[in-house]
Amino acid sequence: NKESLAAAEVVVLPYNTLLSKPARDAIGLSLKGSLVIIDEAHNLPEALRNLTSCQLTLPVIEAALSQMTLYSKKYASRLAGRNLFYL
Repeated sequence: NKESLAAAEVVVLPYNTLLSKPARDAIGLSLKGSLVIIDEAHNLPEALRNLTSCQLTLPVIEAALSQMTLYSKKYASRLAGRNLFYL
């Protein structure tokens, strides 16, 4: 809990919690004035990629395509050729 965290001298946590400010804020962890030691730092690049990436499922992609198709049909007469191309 947050009270225990505030009194702790050593905190062990997963990469995703350490590297994500919203996750640290959620548990009340501030790194200011802290010494951070990272075990198995060779895993950091993958952890960072995982923090800044997402997975799209086929249904989500299909829904986005459907919405863009409807949008372009509805507004085709209002869009300049170049803007329509970018859709």
